[in-house]
Order: sequence, then structure tokens, then C-alpha cells
Amino acid sequence: MRATFDPARNLDLYFRKGRDGSKTFRFLNADGTPYDFDGQEFRFISGYTVALSFEDNDMLADITAADSAVKRDSYYWELYNVTTKRTWLCGTSYFTSALSAQADDTVEEITINLDGETVEVTIQTGAGSGGGSSYKGPFDASAGSYPTDPEILDGDYYRVSVGGVLDVAGIGDTLVFPGALLFALSDDPGDTATNWKVIQ
Repeated sequence: MRATFDPARNLDLYFRKGRDGSKTFRFLNADGTPYDFDGQEFRFISGYTVALSFEDNDMLADITAADSAVKRDSYYWELYNVTTKRTWLCGTSYFTSALSAQADDTVEEITINLDGETVEVTIQTGAGSGGGSSYKGPFDASAGSYPTDPEILDGDYYRVSVGGVLDVAGIGDTLVFPGALLFALSDDPGDTATNWKVIQ
């Protein structure tokens, strides 16, 4: 039996040395409703830099190629809630220059027990772990088509800012809502539904 006064949960991170990378963490209350980040400040603490940005109940963590070109192969890290003075997530981060990071996303939900409440953290696994994926910005889906920038690479993704119906000939309609993520499944995917993965 165990009792803890610290809600922190362990999560190991894997990165490719010298590569851009990004991950989206979606925070939900125990009843499935979006967690409210309003008025809270978080800090990523480690021997390397990861930029945090928040939109609705999503936390986007980005690392640049320069920041992932670290000297050591592993570091301790923390996601620290400055407002409540509590560590939420912590663990070991691994940096590799091998042909493969030799790790897959194995956790999609983490439960954090805060004082008087429970938060479920869902890790969006559509983007490659420590790979070349990057957040391309907000996307207005009201025009009815997928992003068509020829510079889009496999693993890049957008967050839908305005919902709509993505209508592609021969494929059918896909209704997307604000906050949905559109992940490219190939380089220059164009307006082809099979080249995209939608996470609502």
C-alpha cells in the first residue's frame, strides 16, 4: 500500500539528436470534460529546452533541432506547475543518434491525482516521437479542404481553429471540430483524405 502527497507521475521521453520534435498533451478532467488551464503557469525543467504553449486544454511541447543536439544521452525532466508549486509529470528523457529511437508510444492516458480532483492526460500519438514532425499552426476548415502547402512533411500537423466539413471527391465528408488535429501521413499530402489522419 502507498500514499503520496505528490501527484507527479512518471513519463519517459525519447528524442532524436539534432531533430525538431513535438508532442501534444490533451488534459481532461476525470469526467471527460476539458481541463481548464486558465490562470495556471507551467515550466519545463531539465538540462535542455522544450517550449510549452497552451491552447484550450492542449499543451504543445516543442523541441528544436538545436536544443536536441545535447551532449548527454539522458536527462531528468519535470513538468512543474508554478501556480500550485507541484510537479505534474517527471521522468528520464533519452536522446539517440541511432537509426531508430527504439521506442514506441506505449502510454495514451496518465492519471494525475491533484488535491480534490483527478486529471486524465491523453498523449496525442499521431506525431512521431522525437521525429521530424512540427506544429504548422491553426487551420480554418470552413473552406472544405485539407491544407495544401507543398512544404508540409510527413508527421507535420495543424490544429483546427474553425470547424468545417472536409469534402474530398470519391472519399466522402469528414466533419472536424475546433481543436481537432490534422496529421500529414506523407510529404506534400495535398487535398487527399487518405494522406491525413484526423484526431478529434
